[in-house]
Amino acid sequence: MKNDFLPIPSAPGYEINSQGFVRNIRTGKILKSYKHKDRPAPKIYIPKYHIRQTAESLRRQAVIEHREKDRETSWLPIPSVNGKYEINNRGVVRNTKTKYIKQTRLCRGCKCVMLSVEGKSVNRGINSLLWEVHGKINSKQHPRICSVKIIKEKEHHRFKLQKDCVKFLCEKENYSEDYVRKKLGRRVEFFCGWQIFYTESD
Repeated sequence: MKNDFLPIPSAPGYEINSQGFVRNIRTGKILKSYKHKDRPAPKIYIPKYHIRQTAESLRRQAVIEHREKDRETSWLPIPSVNGKYEINNRGVVRNTKTKYIKQTRLCRGCKCVMLSVEGKSVNRGINSLLWEVHGKINSKQHPRICSVKIIKEKEHHRFKLQKDCVKFLCEKENYSEDYVRKKLGRRVEFFCGWQIFYTESD
C-alpha cells in the first residue's frame, strides 16, 4: 500500500492515498468500499460525516486541497447560487459544505460547470463565475475550434470540427448526441474502443 495519504477536506480525521484506500488518521483503520447494484463504480462510506463517494472523487478533493495550500488561492462563496458552491481564483468550483469538486466541461468552446440550484440543474460558465466572485476572467479556456482524429483498429477518421466527430460517433456507436458531446467535451482519450486525439487552435 502506497504511503502517499492526503487529508480529505470534507471529512476531517480521514485521509486517502493514490490507490483509493481511505483510513481513519487516529486509528489507522481502512474503510471498506461497497458497490451499489445500480452504480458501476464502488463507493466508500464515511459514517461520521454520512459521506458516500467514490475513491476517485475523494482523492481528487484531497489532491486539489493539498495543491491549494502551496498557492495563493482564495475560496469564496458564489452569491448567485446562495453560497451553496464556492470558487477559487483559479476557477475551481466545489460544494461549500461537502468540498466536492465539480467537474468542468465544454459549452460552446468555453469551460462551464453543472450546478444544482433550487432543485434544478443549471450550466454556469467558469468565466462568469470568476467575474462574479473574484472580479477576474480566466483566459485559459478551451478554444472554440478543435479538430479530432479517432482510431479504432485499422479504421482512421479525421474531423476538422469536433461536432462532426460527435455526429459520426453517435451514428456509429448508437449513443445520444448529448452524451457523446459531453464525453468529448471532457477530452476523453478513449470512447467505445476509439482512441481520440484533439488538436486545438486559437
